[in-house]
Amino acid sequence: MKIIAIDDEGKEINLPPADDVADFIKVNRKRLRMSLQDIAKVVGVKRQAVWSWEKGVTIPSVENLVGLVKAFETAPDAMRRGIRTPRSAKVQKDMNRNLKLAEEILGA
Repeated sequence: MKIIAIDDEGKEINLPPADDVADFIKVNRKRLRMSLQDIAKVVGVKRQAVWSWEKGVTIPSVENLVGLVKAFETAPDAMRRGIRTPRSAKVQKDMNRNLKLAEEILGA
């Protein structure tokens, strides 16, 4: 499964598939060479929130997903396609709902 993002020069790049949303956030944060604090600042949350998402303790809200999509220069559907294995059916259902709402907010 190919996940597309845009690099610093505006060229499309393939991202490695992530095991879950936590992994997707971590992979993309590292791809952009951003710290937890950098992502937190862009999204408008505390560093601990990003840490919690990356550890799979919590999932991002709709508003936070919108911020992550913008920070990662990708689309909500790319995030959804990039997640191979949800932690649980409920987490997957919640993430799908949040991603769909994020798509509506972004007009994607």
